[in-house]
Amino acid sequence: MVANIVFGVFSLFMSLVLFLLGLLPVVDFGAFGVIVPPQVSAALSALNWFVPMGTLSLILTVWIGLLLALNAFMYVASFALHFSSRA
Repeated sequence: MVANIVFGVFSLFMSLVLFLLGLLPVVDFGAFGVIVPPQVSAALSALNWFVPMGTLSLILTVWIGLLLALNAFMYVASFALHFSSRA
């Protein structure tokens, strides 16, 4: 019973945190101005003929974000299960 209460409170807390994170603005990483060497720029422009770099960077960004979110969720869930088993 205590574990169900702890899990319910934890789920409510996580929902609130995720809602608040959804309200934050999106960061434009293109504004950082990363300097790319000319050789890399030439290789990327040649690769752009076969794979659109905008699409590739979007897919890679979403994939990395989902992996980080999944790892964070699994860490928090394992912590919650460990904490609820001790109660």
